[in-house]
Amino acid sequence: MSSLIAYNKHLSTVANLDKLWELYHVWFTLGKRRNPEENKAIFKEYPRLLRGVITRKALYKELRHRSMNRFWTWRRYQNEKRVDIFSDVFFVQTRVCVEFGRRLVLSYIN
Repeated sequence: MSSLIAYNKHLSTVANLDKLWELYHVWFTLGKRRNPEENKAIFKEYPRLLRGVITRKALYKELRHRSMNRFWTWRRYQNEKRVDIFSDVFFVQTRVCVEFGRRLVLSYIN
């Protein structure tokens, strides 16, 4: 069940990254016509971008951050799947549920 939660979190992270890429393309096509008010309207859902002046460098930094977040959520999902499979196999072999140790095992893996 928790692997499903991790997968949904990964999907929302990917959707957030895709949305940021789309906003970046909108911002980039404005070219020299962009002004600070339009920047704030475009990136209103990204407070880390609104702290300073929105430049290409700042946008790439935010995109890298979101991409790494996507990578880590995918890893968490894969680790949850591994623990689920291990717990199923262990239960079939020994008839002992190892769900009580899920947090401990995940802390070792992550």
